[in-house]
Amino acid sequence: MSKTNCHRTRKAGFTLIELIVVIGIIVILALLTSASFSTFRAKAGQANCASNLRQIGLGFLGYNSENDGGFPPHWGGDQDGKVLAWYGFVAPYITDWKEPSSPMDKVFRCPSNPRPYNSGINYLSETRNVDQSYGYNYYYLTSNPSWALKYRMPALANKTKFVLVGDIPTFGDAKDVVNFGGSMPGLRLYPAATAGYDALMGVSKRHSAGANFLFLDGHVEHQNSQSFARDDFKDVNWIPSLQ
Repeated sequence: MSKTNCHRTRKAGFTLIELIVVIGIIVILALLTSASFSTFRAKAGQANCASNLRQIGLGFLGYNSENDGGFPPHWGGDQDGKVLAWYGFVAPYITDWKEPSSPMDKVFRCPSNPRPYNSGINYLSETRNVDQSYGYNYYYLTSNPSWALKYRMPALANKTKFVLVGDIPTFGDAKDVVNFGGSMPGLRLYPAATAGYDALMGVSKRHSAGANFLFLDGHVEHQNSQSFARDDFKDVNWIPSLQ
């Protein structure tokens, strides 16, 4: 009589431990992917912001060339008598300019600004414009006529160091503000998007604890805001000088 060997077949499937391991791996991969995407998105926002500032620099250059090397006011009347903020004076050189009351081009908005994009903001002067991303270091260049007559583009020194435009803090976001305090009274980045619209000069730290700055020669740098505003503060960055 022959023996028949009976083999038990094991059904394919996961044990509880295997299932837990698989879920753990999926969670880790998801976290890594999410972190990588967040980093990529932050870097992309910083790069797009820098591109905006370079275009704004070209706008200033265009204005300089047609105004005997002079700089646009932070706000004032144009040839048609309409009161514009500084971005309205440089916009015609870099955007499809329609009219001052038309919506501002997104070149004047930092893509990392968490405030929702407001398509109703235009180029007319708004001294308390909470939706702006960039501030103009105008004080010595345009606010005092006796200074402004001196500080024309061809006569200026240290063009690679003087800040022309920089990221300003997101209005209402206390974590985004690096204030200069009273160390340099009279300096401004316009508009001053700090709480209460006070006179303190502030910069943003929304780009990896730093901000993008457009310098007078047209180049853009990312700087650690805390260091740039305080520890490494130098007059040459904020006060123009003559050759």
